[in-house]
Amino acid sequence: MAANAGASLTWPAAAVLLGAGTAMVYPTLPVAIGDVAHPE
Repeated sequence: MAANAGASLTWPAAAVLLGAGTAMVYPTLPVAIGDVAHPE
């Protein structure tokens, strides 16, 4: 048995939240670069 069995749902929940946050932020990065970079 794991030493920290009470937190067995904490890590998957944190991973889901981290993934959702990354999915919301990631598309804005190329847009921000495209707004600043010269088209040529």
